[in-house]
Amino acid sequence: MKRFKSLRFIITFLILISAIVLARLIRGNYYMISADKVYEQSLDTDEIIPFNQYEISPEDFYLVDLSNEKLFQQWHVENAVNIPYMDLLNRISFKNKYQKWLIYSNNISETVKAKMILNQKGIKAFYLDFAEINNNVAYKNVNSIGLDEKFKYKFRPDSTIRPE
Repeated sequence: MKRFKSLRFIITFLILISAIVLARLIRGNYYMISADKVYEQSLDTDEIIPFNQYEISPEDFYLVDLSNEKLFQQWHVENAVNIPYMDLLNRISFKNKYQKWLIYSNNISETVKAKMILNQKGIKAFYLDFAEINNNVAYKNVNSIGLDEKFKYKFRPDSTIRPE
């Protein structure tokens, strides 16, 4: 009798482990494209869309501002939808999944990470050249949001200085 109980316990345990393994296998890959492929795509300079190209054909893109809501209220490109970077996975709109997403933010690292996430989810994403935005649009609005004088100009790093 005791042997029968221990055998039943072992069989129940094996069935439970098998069910867990099968559930993990059936779920599949959460992302559609591997990280290596997304990394290769991110190195492609054709993924950067200049602002003047966006102005010519804005209907070709789903424009997304990755800034937080406060910054979005202060300034954004016309027709942009605000999806903060931190909420990106929760707020991906699958009705626009097959449209080209054009993303921008004041933080380039967030933009790069967001592009990788979107590409892994199977959404074709492009960078909007933020330097172009600063030159073409932000300068027009700089006095309206009260930025300092130094933010009106585009600064370039000194390439003669090398890290030690």
